[in-house]
Amino acid sequence: MYNYDPEILRKYAARLYEQAVNMSWKYAIGGYIIGSVFGSAIGGLTSSIPAKVTSVLLNGFIGMLIGYYTGREKAQDERAKAHLIMLQLQIEENTRRRMSGE
Repeated sequence: MYNYDPEILRKYAARLYEQAVNMSWKYAIGGYIIGSVFGSAIGGLTSSIPAKVTSVLLNGFIGMLIGYYTGREKAQDERAKAHLIMLQLQIEENTRRRMSGE
């Protein structure tokens, strides 16, 4: 049989908040790395070293911007999930009080 424990949900909501804190920057770093690798592949097609460096930096920067905004959206989703969990817990607490006659 399952025993209801609201503390598990509180811990899960807190973990979602913690994950959301730096998510934008983690995605930005990942985007920079992926963009730089992509830029390196494109830059490898040219023989000019300045063109290779420019390709790596420019594609890395574009990847970083895309990663940052993707991470920001993902972080917002995680915060919304945490809010929904906390809302459900509050509804449950209010209902229990109401049912017990407090």
